Amino acid sequence: MSFSVRALSLGLALSLSAACLSISSPAFAQGATKKTEWHRCLIAIYKSKGQIPQVIDEYAALVALDPKDPQIRFEYGAYLHKMGRVKEAIGQYKKAADANPGNSDYQGAVGDALVSMKDYSSALAYYQKAGPKFAGKLSTTTAYVQQLRQIQQYNADIKKRQSEDE
Repeated sequence: MSFSVRALSLGLALSLSAACLSISSPAFAQGATKKTEWHRCLIAIYKSKGQIPQVIDEYAALVALDPKDPQIRFEYGAYLHKMGRVKEAIGQYKKAADANPGNSDYQGAVGDALVSMKDYSSALAYYQKAGPKFAGKLSTTTAYVQQLRQIQQYNADIKKRQSEDE
């Protein structure tokens, strides 16, 4: 696997060093690879500077290094979701949730993203998988879906009556 060489200015290199010293991620404590550490440092720097395309590129590089790591997928999905790229976020969240089905945060994140896409029925399934931590969202979304169905039924009944009157 080859990586592109990035030209780093002295300021960026110093920022990178400072960011790496200040990161207290569990991945660092567990002996993550040097490449992973550098990508995480670059993400922190680019986030602090508001450089969205570079952050996304670094997350993509992290995923390429370890495509089965659900935490990387979850973090990437959260960033995409925050940036309004919800469809892409759902893809990352689903991969995290599939890799670790017992993690309620991963399941709930898929549900939240689906709600923001107004796909309430699909969100219900993920909130159910998420368990008690997302019980409030499950009950609220369930009630909302029921109300939507009642409204749809009401509108269908009105159309039917209007067509019968004609």
